[in-house]
Amino acid sequence: MYKTLCVAIMFMAMGLLFADNAFAGTEENPIWQNKLNEYASQENVKSLIFVKCTGGSNAKVSLYKKENNSFINTFNYDAFIGKNGLGKEKEGDSKSPEGDFGIIQAFGIKANPGTSINYLNVTKDHYCCDEDCQYYNKIIDAKAVNHKCKGEHIIDYVPQYNYGFFLDYNKEGVYPKGSAIFFHVKGKRPYTAGCIAVDEEAMITILNEIDSNTRICIYKAN
Repeated sequence: MYKTLCVAIMFMAMGLLFADNAFAGTEENPIWQNKLNEYASQENVKSLIFVKCTGGSNAKVSLYKKENNSFINTFNYDAFIGKNGLGKEKEGDSKSPEGDFGIIQAFGIKANPGTSINYLNVTKDHYCCDEDCQYYNKIIDAKAVNHKCKGEHIIDYVPQYNYGFFLDYNKEGVYPKGSAIFFHVKGKRPYTAGCIAVDEEAMITILNEIDSNTRICIYKAN
């Protein structure tokens, strides 16, 4: 009787474990599985983007959508990250940040492709400030705030900033921790200055599949 009871308890425990994985989605690597588990119970988080850095400036981007209380891997894309890989520490180090980030806003030189995220239509007056001032790591209308910005003149970056969104890395604007960490369209080079880049078609799909509560998780693949 005791042996039978122990076996029954063991199978119940296994059932709970499998049920949890079925609810959250499945990933072989514990880093990614933990993120699926963490956000499975958070009702407002309905999508996740995993940026799996595979070495150098190369990465794989996986989009997870929550359907019927389960995260489903719906899209996978090749991507580029910073020229010097992961581990951003300061302005100009050409590294992408590692961690779990939210979205500040979407933006683009081209018109909103249909995203529900607050979308900024870029003009010649928009910059992302990389100077030690009150606007550090913010997208500003330099004319409107009367600031002679020397930062990234967003409209100059075609096709990179045709579409994109702004991650909340260093949202406090601490200089010189790093600025202008975007998720955007690939350019001609097989790396970025610290952003995450995918093909334009993929960028449009991602924008239309996510919302302002989506989490962007950036870590080494293994």
